[in-house]
Amino acid sequence: MPFREFLDILHPILEIYDDCDYESAAILARKELGLTRERSLRILLQAFVYYFEGHSRWESSYDYGMARGLLRKAIDVIQESIEFCSETEKHGLMCLNSLSGVLEAAINLENALISVDPHKMVEIADNLSAIANEGLEYISKMEVAEGSLVEWFQTQLSAWQLYGNGVAAYSKAMSAVRTTEFERIFQESEIKIKKCLEGILEAEDEDSYSELASYLEFLKYHREIISKHPDYLILKGNRLTWLYSFYGEPEYLNSIYDSLTEDNDEFVDQMKTHGISIQTIDEDSLSDLFETVLGVDKMKDLVITLNPLIIDFRGIDVELQMSVRIYRYGVATIHLETDVDELTVSDLRVYLSLSGPHCAEFDIQWEGRFYTRLSTIAEEIVTSISKVFSNLDMGLSLRFVPHLNWYSYVLIQRGVWSRGNHEDSLLPLERAVRFPDYKGLLLGQMEARAALDDWIMRDPMGIRNLAPIRSHTTDLLITTENHGILFFPDDPRWIVLQYQETIETSVRLRCLISTFIEIAGEILDTFIEGTSDLARDLETMELELAEKRISETRGQLLPVIHFDTSAHMNIELIRGTLTSNYRDHAELMKNIMDDLNVDRMVNYLERRLGILSHHQTLFSDIASGVVERRTRERERREAEMENRRTKSMEFVEIFISILAIGEVISILFDALRNLEIQFSAAIEPITYFVAMAIVFLFIMYVRRTSRVVYE
Repeated sequence: MPFREFLDILHPILEIYDDCDYESAAILARKELGLTRERSLRILLQAFVYYFEGHSRWESSYDYGMARGLLRKAIDVIQESIEFCSETEKHGLMCLNSLSGVLEAAINLENALISVDPHKMVEIADNLSAIANEGLEYISKMEVAEGSLVEWFQTQLSAWQLYGNGVAAYSKAMSAVRTTEFERIFQESEIKIKKCLEGILEAEDEDSYSELASYLEFLKYHREIISKHPDYLILKGNRLTWLYSFYGEPEYLNSIYDSLTEDNDEFVDQMKTHGISIQTIDEDSLSDLFETVLGVDKMKDLVITLNPLIIDFRGIDVELQMSVRIYRYGVATIHLETDVDELTVSDLRVYLSLSGPHCAEFDIQWEGRFYTRLSTIAEEIVTSISKVFSNLDMGLSLRFVPHLNWYSYVLIQRGVWSRGNHEDSLLPLERAVRFPDYKGLLLGQMEARAALDDWIMRDPMGIRNLAPIRSHTTDLLITTENHGILFFPDDPRWIVLQYQETIETSVRLRCLISTFIEIAGEILDTFIEGTSDLARDLETMELELAEKRISETRGQLLPVIHFDTSAHMNIELIRGTLTSNYRDHAELMKNIMDDLNVDRMVNYLERRLGILSHHQTLFSDIASGVVERRTRERERREAEMENRRTKSMEFVEIFISILAIGEVISILFDALRNLEIQFSAAIEPITYFVAMAIVFLFIMYVRRTSRVVYE
């Protein structure tokens, strides 16, 4: 089949792709692949399948590795098969090869955007344009007929080339923000971006057009802000902390705790086999603020210090100290920490995002292995601990939900400063709040980014400074669902430590509730389905089968009851935070947990427990109904047996009565013979049978009369 005719088969697939339904395009392409025997077309379709699947994966997930892997498969298919194709087919396949390379560059570009690295964006965008240009060079060697596959390739690659040029211009301007070159570069970049937008509009690429137009608008916003506010905030002496919390049954975690405090050599050796080195294992304790909240025993924690990891943050190696901390009330935390001397608000926001599910990929080294996200390391640690204690016959079951139970915060230790046209100047909080970038300290992490530092145009809604609850109006304590800002310029270290402990304890308590919500959901899915099916089928179900189902469900009910009890105990533990001997601390902790949405989560858990309780009651009613059915069945059988016994006795009584009557009649006729009274020989048997009939009828009448009276 000539290459120019391939579009006849690909046309409906490409239409779906152009409508941004990448998954459906991949499905249809795979279907056509199964029907096609033409070798060149099969190569093209197979490469398209991987290309569409890679695009679909990118659009639906932050798992860039999977998307890149699929795109590289498309490139591999082309490279391995191209020698079997004609010259025209080779040029066409190389166009798809360029498209796959362009899409991989676009993924890397998004990653650089999320990591707020405009210098990297310039480099990637230039590379993207160069790859697109390579594809266009192949097109120049081919006939571009209207409506052909070659024309489709040309349209796609031209739009991508313009997009890359526009993003490079935007990124170059953003990398020059707050430099003397910014205004000149802005003017040049604005012209380039507008020109690229015109070309993209002609290509009818709405996605690329909207993204580039958004970048241009935000570039203008930043220029306006800089012109009005040339100074910006610098945070000095920053201690950054990232937390991943996970849940384990308290009895299991207590077993681990006790085991490791007594003898931890085997644990250390086993963890080493999983590629994790243990530096030290020590016991620590919270301050007495938490004694009435948690109890004396639950204030202690076991600190397992691991080897540090190295993260490449924009070309600088940053070392993060790491430990696992086990608490006796059912929660453990992976704790990461580092110190960074100076940060802009933008830098801080990127650092705080590192533990989140929507963070950028970074090059991370730990234990001689390479990673791209902290969450992957955290999952590896939790899995290894679980396996090690399973090998030690401790039956440990850990639950870790990294996309829910993550948190990060910064302690600013040497003040908030201004930087710009003058020397750095230390700012009191009342002046710092007037800076445009101050809002970046208040705003929580975002999943969607319209442009670099697009938070500058957001408005913090309902975010409060909690520091004055226990401290001073000159201090700053901001907590949101997943981040915290601590700045206490006039408080001693021991007070600041209490604030850190309070935030971290609140985060761990939230982990308890979020885990129980997840478990409740799993129980509801299975237990409710079981009880609902049982209730629906009970009337038509045989009694023996119903009893078997009740017995099976009753066996499932024991862990449900255990869960219900544990859930209510943890709810009481959280509400017990309000019983602290230190009223200001209780008020602070309540407000922090409100910011963490703990109260809302508790209410949600209670609603789930209410549903669970309803279905427990339903099951009890069902079980009672089955017991009643069994009772009625037993009573029915007993009545039948009694009826049979009664009838048997009646038969015996009648038989005996008849025999007795026979004897009486026999005696009577013997007496008549002795008196020599003459009678016919037939009289005796007739009399005998008549008497028996009379007796039988009389007995039956008496029995029936007795039953009627009894009933």
